[in-house]
Amino acid sequence: MRNTYYWLRSLLGTSSRRRRRTSKPAVGRFESLENRQLLAAQPLASLDGNVASADTETELTLTVSDLTAPLVLGIRIDAAGDETLDPAAPRVVDPDGGELATLASVHDLNGSNSAQILVELSSGEHRLHVAGEDGTLGAFQAQVFVPGDTDLSGGIEPSEMYWATAAMAQHYGFGNHIAARVFAHLGVNLRAPLYNANADADQDGDFDGFDYRLAAHNAGSGSVSLNLIGDDDAPTVDIQTTNDTGRHNDDGVTNDLGMTIDLTVTDASLISSIQVAVDDNPLQEQLTAGEVNTQDEFVFSFDLAELQTLAGDVALVDNGAYTLKVVATDELGNTIDSPVEF
Repeated sequence: MRNTYYWLRSLLGTSSRRRRRTSKPAVGRFESLENRQLLAAQPLASLDGNVASADTETELTLTVSDLTAPLVLGIRIDAAGDETLDPAAPRVVDPDGGELATLASVHDLNGSNSAQILVELSSGEHRLHVAGEDGTLGAFQAQVFVPGDTDLSGGIEPSEMYWATAAMAQHYGFGNHIAARVFAHLGVNLRAPLYNANADADQDGDFDGFDYRLAAHNAGSGSVSLNLIGDDDAPTVDIQTTNDTGRHNDDGVTNDLGMTIDLTVTDASLISSIQVAVDDNPLQEQLTAGEVNTQDEFVFSFDLAELQTLAGDVALVDNGAYTLKVVATDELGNTIDSPVEF
């Protein structure tokens, strides 16, 4: 099949001097799209996320499978929401923990709040690290696409390589009426604009030799399966009663008026809210505005007076069992509601 591509390429622009003088050009050169903001390959995998701290990166998991050979992928990060984030070019770490070199890396892609890399990956579980430039924070969408994959099948079919050869010829203004007839037989209209953003590896609005080489490389890699995963686990809540004097050391029963309830909340992502209440009283936020989305672990200790305030100023001594309700949410919206009796 690769020989067929080379034969098609050798055909482009081949005609005698006599034909060039007497025939009208069969192929015109089409201008690149002017509005770069319109350019975007359709992703095979995408995921929304958030950069919440200037000191940390948001980590996503990219699972690549079903490849017969390494594949070049495009990974693009677009600012989302209020677009306060100016994304840096993402980093990719392989299953062995090594950071992968990129084939191309662009910050401020086409003047927009987007960043993109091109990187060659093998099958396995990779880590994608996302951060903001100059300390910027905010929401983003991560997208992964296969350069050259015009039909979003995950692989490059022979028909897509026919198209790629024609599209490259059209970009450079090559071709004649013989080439046009050959491509027409292969299902490609050389006289129509052939640009396709899904095949444009560097998203610069044209399909040139660089884009063609990546498509040809990917044609031998099989059809990929992609899965992009963020943190989908809720925070973990641990509640301990100090000086537990009940029958069991962890039953939350005590007759020590100097007791405290110690609360630890941890998460893989940054924590955005921790609300606490006793019984059916209103939840009260424990994080200050300056603490929101700054840490992945918080520890609180509530003494008897603080617990009585959470209970609506009700005396808790000798009045039976009570329920401490904890609702914790991380920066990605994962929430846990964890009640415990004391």
